[in-house]
Amino acid sequence: MKKKRLFALLACAPLAVLCACGGGVRSLALSANWYKGAMQKQITDIDERLEYTVTFRDEVEGNGYHASYQEGSYVTELTTTDQVEGHEGQKMYVLRTRFEISGKFLYGDHESEPFTDHTYSEVYFFGVDDHTNPLRPLKSYKHISSHAPVANPSETTLYTPYHYEYSFDYSETLDTAKYSITTLPALEGEFSPHPAENDATPSEYDIKLTGSGTYLDNEQIFFALRGLELNEAVSFRSVDPQTRLCTVLTFPSVPTSVDLNAGSEDPENTISFDILNADGTVAETVNGTVRANVATLRYSASQPGPERKLTYAALTQENNNKYRNVLLKIENPIAQSLGYMTYSLKRARFSET
Repeated sequence: MKKKRLFALLACAPLAVLCACGGGVRSLALSANWYKGAMQKQITDIDERLEYTVTFRDEVEGNGYHASYQEGSYVTELTTTDQVEGHEGQKMYVLRTRFEISGKFLYGDHESEPFTDHTYSEVYFFGVDDHTNPLRPLKSYKHISSHAPVANPSETTLYTPYHYEYSFDYSETLDTAKYSITTLPALEGEFSPHPAENDATPSEYDIKLTGSGTYLDNEQIFFALRGLELNEAVSFRSVDPQTRLCTVLTFPSVPTSVDLNAGSEDPENTISFDILNADGTVAETVNGTVRANVATLRYSASQPGPERKLTYAALTQENNNKYRNVLLKIENPIAQSLGYMTYSLKRARFSET
């Protein structure tokens, strides 16, 4: 399991490493489809908020080891800033996300104590017209408190708790990254975006980003794919925070087009969400037909791991892109083949421009 590999690595003494990216890939042609006027290139002020419900589908039959989750939430907020230290006057995007879900694990007649998983992330990046790399990342940060299923459950061990944070800082030329990861004390009390000061010692690494083609930080991938037409299979580079390896992510097949609507008999093709005004009131409830593109994403490696299924609204009109190519659904498998978490868009406050 990836997290187990990660924390085995953290048990070692801090050291610096150079990890080469996978081979060259074609640069992505990205458009700013998160604006109403999708053809614009320059960053203009934006204040977008997307709210998703997260539901769990149990894939385990019988009374074996399985998971149970209540409905959770996932929220993304996209803004702009020109006040980043060392880059004052340079306008860039800031994407923040928060995830929360409560659950427990069960094994025969035994069940774990209830728990709540949390994540918070933020990533700073430039526009689609950046001369070095479209949506070039400047830095990112993630704080995670989670409870992972185990490969060999027992009456006394039904999950492994994790609490850690990590960050990336990229060079101006996007050829190196400084990566820092810290194992934190067990979470006590409320989860906050940034943990309280503690004595934990970070492990730090220098990562060399070789290869060619578009590079995306792990925390901006789902957002950046809104900038594609999603009519062909594509690949791009990114560092896997769990292995510290810069590798290639790819669509293993060409994305497919579907029509989603609230009345569909197929649960995978249903959609209903509210579009909000700037003051938070409901401007429209979307329950008619929405044209969408469905893509699967995975690492391009000998052991690519699980695929994530992503559904994006298609471009409506270049100068009136009603749904802003928004991410409508995510289907994300959880470890040990226990089931899937589905993120479904429920409320969207888009940019007015």
